[in-house]
Amino acid sequence: MPRTVLAVLAAAAVLAGGAALAAPALAQSPRDVAACHDGTCTLTVTGPVEIPLDGRAGVGVLNIVDVGPGSVTFTTRRGPGVGLVTVAENGSTRFGNNRATLTVHVGEVTGGTARVALRTAARR
Repeated sequence: MPRTVLAVLAAAAVLAGGAALAAPALAQSPRDVAACHDGTCTLTVTGPVEIPLDGRAGVGVLNIVDVGPGSVTFTTRRGPGVGLVTVAENGSTRFGNNRATLTVHVGEVTGGTARVALRTAARR
């Protein structure tokens, strides 16, 4: 059964060597983001946040790097590669392997705040 957690996160960025890097955002409770570890949760986000996952779907960390007008941008690491995905409001993307699929759904995006739902399902 999915859990709903609320994490209101502050946006932050650090400029290093000419490249913008997302600094970790703070959650109201460290448990909010930690509750996503199994890949099933819903968060309300306002900026960059790192979401550690159990890796069943091939993604060990999902990084929200931007909450823009009408979309959310994510990065993931899989092996030596890095993926960058922007998902529009009410859109979804999926990551997976032969064991499981992680679906990331972006719900309403309003005033720099977005609802992001993660669901991990085993492959049959």
